Amino acid sequence: MNDSLKTPGLLAAICTFGLLLSACDFPESSADTRADVADARAEGRENVAEERRDASDNLVDAQQDLNEAGADWNRESEQGARDVALAQAEATHKVSSEKCEALTADQRDDCKDAADRELERATTSMN
Repeated sequence: MNDSLKTPGLLAAICTFGLLLSACDFPESSADTRADVADARAEGRENVAEERRDASDNLVDAQQDLNEAGADWNRESEQGARDVALAQAEATHKVSSEKCEALTADQRDDCKDAADRELERATTSMN
């Protein structure tokens, strides 16, 4: 028989035998199992520790965001209160000035001066 035909057949037989052996369900040695369990535990501890660090970092970031939002809210609230107070003072001034129109010249000037002083006092107290 031709040697060139024997070599591929022999290789095929060896490969087939190797595949059959690898497909067998041989239990892992207890030393290998212990090592794998130890590796799995170590990896699990590392993953848990990393997740704890990430969670802690996220909490710190969230607290910083909350602090910044609180500061923004305080600024906006204060600015809103000033804007409302200014609008009220200006509305009161306008009403007072309109009431002054019913008065005679000197009285009207005194009335408007008083309304202007009241508006100035109100706007000064806002700062």
